[in-house]
Amino acid sequence: MIERYFKGSVRVKKIKRTLVVAGLMLAVFYVLKFVISLSLLVHIIGILPNNQSYGINVLVVGTDNVDGSKRSDAISVIHINKDQTKVRALSIPRDTRVNIESVGVSKINHAYAYGGVSLLRKTVSEFLSIPIHNHIVINADGIKTLIDEVG
Repeated sequence: MIERYFKGSVRVKKIKRTLVVAGLMLAVFYVLKFVISLSLLVHIIGILPNNQSYGINVLVVGTDNVDGSKRSDAISVIHINKDQTKVRALSIPRDTRVNIESVGVSKINHAYAYGGVSLLRKTVSEFLSIPIHNHIVINADGIKTLIDEVG
């Protein structure tokens, strides 16, 4: 379309070259962004030890019940190390894409909808490559009741 206005001109060649360079820069940016986010995820996963003698891992799931569909809206893994008196937490975004057994690749919060806490527990364990020793499921109604009790 540009060539129609500037037939064979040097300007068209410069515009094309500029667009190619801009496209390459954009591609490099997204590749670097992916590599950095992947290395950050590997670093975060390395924080959670996989040997029980180093502590225990607890899956904490916050659920809601909207239109009869139970969903896990908040997913966290809490690592408790009694020897070092440390507690660490890792929040997993609910839209994280993972491989769910007998479902395939889907959002991690779908594991709870397809198989309850047992499938979500297995999915998180495989995703992070750590054992999940215990789990806690909290629903929105339970939080409301807890707040009412506390005052």
